[in-house]
Amino acid sequence: MIKKIIICILSIAVISLSLLLYYEKEDKRYISKVTEKDNISMLKIVGEDTEIIKQVPQTGQWVMSYTCDDENAELYWNEKKRTVVAKNISATECTLIFRESDAIFRMISMYVDGEYVTELDSTKKYEMESYECTNGEELTWDTDNNEISIKPILEDTSCYVNFVEVKYLTLTETMLAAEEAISDVGISFGNTSRADGTNGLYYTSDTTRTENGEVVYYYRGAVENNYLVFGGYCWRIVRTVEDGSVRLRYGGEATQNGETYTCPQTGTAVNIGSSKYNTSYNNKSYVNYKTSDIRTTVENWYRDNIWKNGQNTKVTNLIADTPYCNDMSEITSGSSVSFGTAERLFIDFDDYEYGTISLLPQYKCEDSAYGYTVAKGDLTYPIGLLTADEGSYAGALYNINNSSYYLYTGEYYWTMSPHDFSNAMSFVFVLGNHIWRVDTTFSTAVIPVISLKNEARVSSGTGAYNDPYVINTD
Repeated sequence: MIKKIIICILSIAVISLSLLLYYEKEDKRYISKVTEKDNISMLKIVGEDTEIIKQVPQTGQWVMSYTCDDENAELYWNEKKRTVVAKNISATECTLIFRESDAIFRMISMYVDGEYVTELDSTKKYEMESYECTNGEELTWDTDNNEISIKPILEDTSCYVNFVEVKYLTLTETMLAAEEAISDVGISFGNTSRADGTNGLYYTSDTTRTENGEVVYYYRGAVENNYLVFGGYCWRIVRTVEDGSVRLRYGGEATQNGETYTCPQTGTAVNIGSSKYNTSYNNKSYVNYKTSDIRTTVENWYRDNIWKNGQNTKVTNLIADTPYCNDMSEITSGSSVSFGTAERLFIDFDDYEYGTISLLPQYKCEDSAYGYTVAKGDLTYPIGLLTADEGSYAGALYNINNSSYYLYTGEYYWTMSPHDFSNAMSFVFVLGNHIWRVDTTFSTAVIPVISLKNEARVSSGTGAYNDPYVINTD
C-alpha cells in the first residue's frame, strides 16, 4: 500500500554551492554553512559558538522553504532520507528555513488502468497518468521504487491519482510483435547462388531438427532490426532457444547518449579479441571446446566484463544456462574423422553440379553429451560460441561468398563446431563471408554468445543499430 509519505525527491550527484541552514523550533535558531566538499546528506546544525549540536532532525515531519541568490536553483527536503537535494545549482548561496509540520497527505481515490484499487502490487511497475490534490500540491512518482512524493505540504491535503501499469514484453514477444515470422519450408540452405533474397524473421518448419520438436524463431539474411543492448554491451539476436531463452551474439560496446544507444555494426569493434582455438592440432581431441584455449579466452572475458566478481547479479541473473553444442559425433573414413556438422554442411563441388544443393543444418545437438552447460560441469560460465549450423540458418554458405547476412562482420571468427581430423590435423568451422574450415592453431576473431532467459523484458527500442532493444535489468 502506498504509505503516507511527505517527501520531496529529486536526484543529485555533486553540489557545488554554499548553504546557510536555519532550524527554528522553540524560539531557537541555529545556523550551518555547507561547503562544496561537504556531503549534502550529512548537514549538521551548529550554534553560535560553532559547536555541533545535532544532525538535521531525525524525527517529526518538516517543511522546508528557501531563498537563493541564483533564481534557477531548486532545493527540496527529502523527508524519507532526511536530506536536502538540489537541482540547477551553480555556485550560489541559499538560506533554508525548516519548520515542523503535522500536515497529513491522504490518498482519497486510486485507479490503475481505470479500475479502482486500494493498493498497488509491489511486484509490478506503474506510471502516474494524472492526479488532482485539494490544495494544488505537486505529486511526483518514482517508477523504480513505486513511491509517491508531494510538495509543498503546508496543510492537510487529499489527492485523486490515476496510474497505468507498465507492461514490458519478453524478447520473443517483442520479436514477433515487430514482424510476422515466415515459415522456412521453401528455403534451400545450400543455395549456391550467394544471397538468395531471404531476409527477416523465420521459424523452423521441420521440428525434427530442433530439440524436443520445439519451434525455433531465427533471423536470416541482411536483417537490420535485431540489435539489442544488455549489460552495457550490444548484441545481435540470433534465435530463440528451445528452452524458451533467446541466443545473442556479442556485438561490441554500446555508445550511450542520454537514454539513446548506438551499436557498432562490423569490424573489430564487434569482437572481444583474437585467439587460436587450441595451441595444437595433431590430435582429434583438440576440437573439444571444453579443453580448448578459446574457452579460456571466452570465459575470462565473461568473468571480467559480465560476472564482475559476482557483483553484477542484475545482469547475470537474466542469463540462461542453456546448452552450447560442440558436436563431436564422428563419421570415420579410414584414418580421417569427419564430425557431425561437416556432414550436414559440407559441399564437395567435385561431386555436385553447380546449382541448388540442399544442406540440412539443425539446431538439435546430435548427442546431448556435447551440449555443454555450467550445470553439468562442462563450463565455468554460461557462455559459448555460435555453431556453424546457426551460421547456415542465418544465411552463411560453405565455400560460397555471401556477405549479405547479419552475422557477417568483415572478418573470420570461430564457431564451436568441429569439422574434421585429417592428415594429422584438427579443423574447426569459422564464419566470414562464407563458412570455412581452419586448423585449430589458426588465430582469428572471437565473438561469444549468451542466452537470455525468457523472463527478461524489453523496456525500449526498435531493434535498429541506433535504436536497439534495451533489456530492463531492474
